[in-house]
Amino acid sequence: MKNKVNLMGVVGMDPKVFGSDDNCVVAISVATSEKWRDKNTGEPKEKTEWHNIKAFRQQAKFVKDYVKKGHKLDIEGKLVYEHKEDEDGKNHKYAVIYVDRILLLSPINKDGDTKSHEVAEDEEDNKPAKPKKTTKKPSKKASEDKKADDDSDIPFDLPFPGNENNE
Repeated sequence: MKNKVNLMGVVGMDPKVFGSDDNCVVAISVATSEKWRDKNTGEPKEKTEWHNIKAFRQQAKFVKDYVKKGHKLDIEGKLVYEHKEDEDGKNHKYAVIYVDRILLLSPINKDGDTKSHEVAEDEEDNKPAKPKKTTKKPSKKASEDKKADDDSDIPFDLPFPGNENNE
């Protein structure tokens, strides 16, 4: 059986980083919403859901370095249930999505040019996927555009954890 979740939503908080740079875990909250019209009244309705997201290793570094509150993300991962004990000793179960692939849909450079970057695990040969970029309109400042397209500092070579339980 397959455990796969796909979300496209907006980041609700700046990433929370746990651990060291080499072995960090990053937590974010992502909002998704759906819109519809009420059948009886014709009024527009909207429902927003908040999702707990955790990223590890390569994806954690990417989220830590590039993702901010308000950014739009496309996330693929697996649904995991974590447990947490409250002050009264009661055990609470909550859903978390562990990131397998993340695509930043919001601008990440100072010029405001929209660039999409994807960090993923290639299932066939276990090599990371190449970054995806959206097409841009030609600019008068070609040399500046080339610098903005340089993504050599984005870490795409770290392995994604297997089925280990990173808490």
